[in-house]
Amino acid sequence: MRKFTQRCKSAESAKEKLMKVRMLVIISIITLMFVSACENPFFPEKKGSDVVVINYSVANVDQWNDARNAINNGGNNKNYSITVINNFDMPGSTANTFGMITGVTVSISGNNTLSLTGDGYLLCINTGQIVILNNLKLCGHASNSNSLVFVNGGSFIMQGSSTVYNNTTGGHGGGVRVDDGGSFIMQNNSSVYGNTAYRGGGVGIDDGIFTMQGNSSLYGNTAGEAGGVYVYGGFFTMQNNSSIFGNTGITGGGVGVEYGTFRLAGGTVVGSSDYGDKAKNTDTQNAAALAVFFGTATYGGANGSAYNIPLVDSRQNNTITQAGVIE
Repeated sequence: MRKFTQRCKSAESAKEKLMKVRMLVIISIITLMFVSACENPFFPEKKGSDVVVINYSVANVDQWNDARNAINNGGNNKNYSITVINNFDMPGSTANTFGMITGVTVSISGNNTLSLTGDGYLLCINTGQIVILNNLKLCGHASNSNSLVFVNGGSFIMQGSSTVYNNTTGGHGGGVRVDDGGSFIMQNNSSVYGNTAYRGGGVGIDDGIFTMQGNSSLYGNTAGEAGGVYVYGGFFTMQNNSSIFGNTGITGGGVGVEYGTFRLAGGTVVGSSDYGDKAKNTDTQNAAALAVFFGTATYGGANGSAYNIPLVDSRQNNTITQAGVIE
């Protein structure tokens, strides 16, 4: 009888322990949810059954820094969304915007403007990171030693009516610079305009990939060489209705290619002031919209048109063809 009673007490004790464990687990889960909600008011939003996007809403530079730090400390292989709900100024920086994390996609949207107040990048995108700009305007600085956006091996995508404008640098790529295998894609009605650089007033490509799609445009940029786009050892492709017009360079008003490849598979590079309402790309030395140095340029045909463009082929070992439909 004593043994049975002991067994009953032991069984009862085990049940009590199990119930306590279960209650602790439940309490722990509720506590973690509450703490997460308190510490991070930007609650995770689940889309579909697999993808979780962590959302942040920012109205000033302090909130931007809080969101950026949270992303930097959030670990690899995650998706984030930052909604900019106000215009505000931001200091420049030469550090990676989202640190060294990899496998992350950060979408930054909002019909507002982020303005650079001093020297440095407004965005610096590292390898393994994808940054998507949607309907947001990035305004540069009149005296900057850096590009407004530096794609350092990562990927940068401009969508909607996003713009990168009014940055001046003494280096390559006044608006956007793409290095070390990085990629830059302009889509929809995005634009890069009003930037100035030593080479590639709008965009500078150094062993990277640049693609213009949709109705994207690159205009009103200025450089000593290649007013619009400078391609060194990289690849530049134009597709759909994209356009390059109204840029100014000493050599290559619109596009300059050196040890790289340019493919005009769609869209236009304007070399004549009488082409619609688009101003010509001006080359102060040779009145050329396209200059090729030790590189490859393929253009013309039904899907891509080079209007009244005098070509500058001032060095040897170039391949320049008008091959019609390219892709």
